Amino acid sequence: SFNIDYNDGLFIINMKDFALKDTDLKFTGLIQIDPSKINLDASSDLIVKNLILTFDKKLKNIKADTVFVNYHNNTFNLSFIKPSYEDVLLERSKVSYSIEKNVLKLYLKTQSLFNNTIKNILSYYGVDIDTIQYDGTNDISTNIFIPFDKGDIYVDADIGILNSNLEDFGHKYKVNKSVLTYKDNIITGKTDLNHIKYKDIEINNSFFTYKIDITNNLKLDLTSDTVHFTKDTYNFHTQNTSLQFENDKIIVSSDIFDNNKKTHIKLNNTTDLTTKKLSGSFNLQYDDTYNNISFSGKKILYKGSYNEDLNVSIQSNDIKIIQPYPSTIKELSVKVQKDEIISRFTLKDEENTHTLNIANTTNLIDKISYGNIGIERLIFKDFVNIKDKNIPYQAFFEDSIIFNSAIFGFTYYKSADSKREKIIISNPNKFLKPLHFLSVDKKSNGFIEIESENLKNPFIKIEDLNINLNTTYFESKENNTTEDIVLPKFPKIDLQYRNSHVKYDEYTLSFDTLNIKTDNNTTSLDILKEKSIIKINTEGDRIMFNASNLTDKYIDNFLNKELLEGGYVDINIYGDTINKLSGDINFYDTTVKNVTLINSLTTFVNTTPAIINPLLALPTLFRLAETGFDTNGYYMKHGDGSFRYNLAKKELDIYDLYTNGKMSNFIVNSHTNLSTKKIDANVDISFLKDFTTALNHIPLVGYIIMGDDGEFHTSVDITGTTDDPELETHTVKEATNGFTGIIKRILTLPLKPFQTEVTEEQKKKHNERVKELLNPSN
Repeated sequence: SFNIDYNDGLFIINMKDFALKDTDLKFTGLIQIDPSKINLDASSDLIVKNLILTFDKKLKNIKADTVFVNYHNNTFNLSFIKPSYEDVLLERSKVSYSIEKNVLKLYLKTQSLFNNTIKNILSYYGVDIDTIQYDGTNDISTNIFIPFDKGDIYVDADIGILNSNLEDFGHKYKVNKSVLTYKDNIITGKTDLNHIKYKDIEINNSFFTYKIDITNNLKLDLTSDTVHFTKDTYNFHTQNTSLQFENDKIIVSSDIFDNNKKTHIKLNNTTDLTTKKLSGSFNLQYDDTYNNISFSGKKILYKGSYNEDLNVSIQSNDIKIIQPYPSTIKELSVKVQKDEIISRFTLKDEENTHTLNIANTTNLIDKISYGNIGIERLIFKDFVNIKDKNIPYQAFFEDSIIFNSAIFGFTYYKSADSKREKIIISNPNKFLKPLHFLSVDKKSNGFIEIESENLKNPFIKIEDLNINLNTTYFESKENNTTEDIVLPKFPKIDLQYRNSHVKYDEYTLSFDTLNIKTDNNTTSLDILKEKSIIKINTEGDRIMFNASNLTDKYIDNFLNKELLEGGYVDINIYGDTINKLSGDINFYDTTVKNVTLINSLTTFVNTTPAIINPLLALPTLFRLAETGFDTNGYYMKHGDGSFRYNLAKKELDIYDLYTNGKMSNFIVNSHTNLSTKKIDANVDISFLKDFTTALNHIPLVGYIIMGDDGEFHTSVDITGTTDDPELETHTVKEATNGFTGIIKRILTLPLKPFQTEVTEEQKKKHNERVKELLNPSN
């Protein structure tokens, strides 16, 4: 229906539900006609207000405040002011209708968000894009050509979206830019993805290109230069990715890297959706230079089906392991049957030092894994040599993870709700037996327990485990060098070792408790055995060592020899570098025994008096018989001295080591090469202390025999080795002066009792007279 009015030179037609025959076109609006602009033979223009346009009976209407209509060559061309389709603004959109061809052409444009309204229009015309846009900006152009007589509807679309949060198939994601084109039943697109999370996998800052052919046989081509994935703490990305879907087959090829560039997987896979079979290959490369592990491989082939029960087999002749020890995984076979995984392979190194046959079966229903490690041969330098050994094991992973090998009493445990891990070795005797550089005391009935967090910062607890170490296994076979030694860097470890001992070479370190804490370049070690305490601290190259109250039993046990009897020893060592150490040592109320050098000195002290003066031989023998003197021991009431030690050169220097003994005192200065045991030393000795003490109670007799200082002295030079020392002394010279000295002191005796009353002049004249008597030739 319509009515016509004329106002101010314009014909105004109020049109309602005007429909064109043989079309779905119907419109309502207020038509304004300027007669001067109507020329049916050329071109005509008119204006429609408040337009409501129906172009498809099954779709909603297009509305506009104002429409400019141009008629030319039997074609209506419409342009709009404030056009809309439901909640979608269609600014810059146009419509044309050809009367002659009876074809409607919609040129729709919008910058409204890509919502359900737009999605439904495109879906109605066969363009299914399951996307919803929540924010950002876009620019969408859609061309829809509708032939009302005959022919197919033609649709093409260009969609550009910027900086938007989107949702596709229920998954939300964000794009920096996404461009999509639909034409001739083919969708092509490019997406600069900002972020998407699917379950526990995240994809960030990735770029995709794709092409979808939606004709009878759906065909998809997707490529990507780089896609960044994140899963928990694992980061990886793909490069050169290609995905093709055609004739119910999916073909995928991609290079997969972790973001630290340690892992590279080159994947090629074909999946047949009709037969439900898959096949393909992948190359695997891994390189962790920090942990010194790397391997690579040729193509690893696999094939299988997933009809009802997954059935896949994987085979490879060899996968090369480059580090830490060059070897090959040979005859790899993995079968996945129903809910069970069966794997078999041989691990063999290139130098034929180890050959391991490993078999494993994992049940995914019962969540249990079991198998056997068959060791044909396992050799590691001089440390390990195992042949024909089978190690069965079991693992459970329903909630927590438990790995157990009963043959060693070895158990690994990790709780499902914790990152903490624990290793328990309840039979360390068998576990450590293959290590040739150590042995375990058969009487040991201890255990080893290790706790850590993600294999970091372990806490180690050991009890009642006595170990014997042979450090010669670790010595270099090359000539010894004098290069400086550098303290190693350690991982963060906390070790508590109790009620045990560690023997290394000829030494035995026993302890009630031994605590070690290491972290990079710092180390703290505390040892306690009854009253004896040892503390060692290092930081960088600096070292501090303090040992207090080291008893005779502790030292003798450590050295595996009877060295001391009674008393105790304190030692302090310090240095800015471990190569040049300084320190001091103190002895308290102890006897040194069974040391060749000490024995030689004490024997020398025993024989020296008779050489110096035969008058002393008889009282000396009398004294030795009474005191029970033993040349195999040297008693010290106290002793102290300082030293320096060059660790790289193994050279020890002792400075002014003073010992206070019963029969003699020593002052020692020495240089010793501990590699060759060569010694160069000087020892000042004062001796016959008990005899001289007795004589000193008779002043005149003591003066006659010993002189003013009240002691007998000598100096000894020591060369040779510590096991076979050579002593050279000034005793002969002193012996020639022995009688002369006594005569001299007898002649000077008249002055002695009255020494404080004698003038210097008197003393001078008296000495000149004595000199003349002793040297008449002069």
